[in-house]
Amino acid sequence: MQIEVSQIPGKPLLIYDGDCNFCMRWIEQWKKATGNRVEYISSQEILAAGRFSEIPPDDYSRSVQLVETDGLVYNGAEAVFRSLAHGPNWGWLLRLYQRSKLFAKLNEAAYAFVATHRMFFSMVTRWILPDQEVKYDLTRSLFLRLLGLVYLCAFVSLVSQVSGLVGPDGIQPFQRILHIEAERMHGLELLHQMPTLCWWLGASDPSLQGQCIAGMICAVLLMAGVLPLLNLVLLWILYLSMTVAGDLFMSFQWENLLLEAGLVAVFFAPASRTLRCGNTPSGIALFLARWLTFRLMFESGWVKLGSGDSAWRNLFALDFHYETQPLPTMLGFVAHQMPHFGHAVSIIVMLFIELALPFLIFGPRRGRILCATVFASLQLIIGLTGNYGFFNLLMIVLCVPLLDDAVIRKLFGFRTPSEEKNPPQYRFSKLKLALRGSFLVLALLITGVHLLARGSRW
Repeated sequence: MQIEVSQIPGKPLLIYDGDCNFCMRWIEQWKKATGNRVEYISSQEILAAGRFSEIPPDDYSRSVQLVETDGLVYNGAEAVFRSLAHGPNWGWLLRLYQRSKLFAKLNEAAYAFVATHRMFFSMVTRWILPDQEVKYDLTRSLFLRLLGLVYLCAFVSLVSQVSGLVGPDGIQPFQRILHIEAERMHGLELLHQMPTLCWWLGASDPSLQGQCIAGMICAVLLMAGVLPLLNLVLLWILYLSMTVAGDLFMSFQWENLLLEAGLVAVFFAPASRTLRCGNTPSGIALFLARWLTFRLMFESGWVKLGSGDSAWRNLFALDFHYETQPLPTMLGFVAHQMPHFGHAVSIIVMLFIELALPFLIFGPRRGRILCATVFASLQLIIGLTGNYGFFNLLMIVLCVPLLDDAVIRKLFGFRTPSEEKNPPQYRFSKLKLALRGSFLVLALLITGVHLLARGSRW
């Protein structure tokens, strides 16, 4: 029977059990969705004040009660949907509830089940919902600064080798390749097939080394948080140019990974003078960074089992891996001495980390924190046993977007970046959102098709 109260509130009033931690956690989420359009008050306060005597006291312990401005009272799932409908984004739930009897019955049944098992679902809620508002200002700042460090390592390593590898007197002079390709292709086709600054700057030793030095300068500025967006664009262009010029010498997995991470970072960076700005990081770019981490980890495990190499499937690969990997370290020699059982267990653990754990990236906050911890630990172990260039460092950097400001603050004691005194105002926000959304769709299509294509071949 529909209850109607005589004391009509000035705005919708949602009454909840103030002694229920489960209820209070979800009330905080609903407050964010409705803002000040709905008033929230505990049933204990209502009973103490003697308000709404028409509502039986036992009803408060069974479900939330929504008192609308017309005096009508709703409870259960309907009360939740009606309160959320006062917010800007959730009105469709109430419309679906009103139009579909099946949807309404399923949600009321689910609400009743959760209400009678609140202790269990309270534990689930603690796992799903963070204890405080999740922010990513420090996350963005740390991620971009560390990415600058990776760029710096890459350019410092390259500047001393580039002349001997692809300079005019190097092993494979790039200038000669430019001349050959210029005779074969023309116009934009040249830039499409070989996107390098060497078309304009040449491939002399000063040009090649100058591009590396320019990259080092931009990397240092990015690490300092100066003009992050501009420096990230320049770093990506410079490193792409050098990767094309390096040809076979720069065809390793980590070269392409740095280019992909750098492109995602361009959309992640704030268009401001420094990283210490008040702009909220892009959720689209944050998702793409996590998607990159997921693909890297998952494909690392998938390729081992799908390559057709029986050594991985039969758990024998690590028996000889440490002595055949690039530049094994002293710890690699120690790891090689483990018995076969230790190697087999290591493979099982590694495959679990690479194939099962990455799915937690798209789950609750604590799952992402677990992924970041385990992934970073795995890369640290791999880096201590063999030399893979800056790959392991870059993979650890890609774990940063899995964390939030609260975690980073606890780990490093950082402060949240303060807002600039006069932060610049940028127009075309809808255009920026459209560009980021288009990039998200394009990236997911390309990488998703690539991932599925690999699976179909295996």
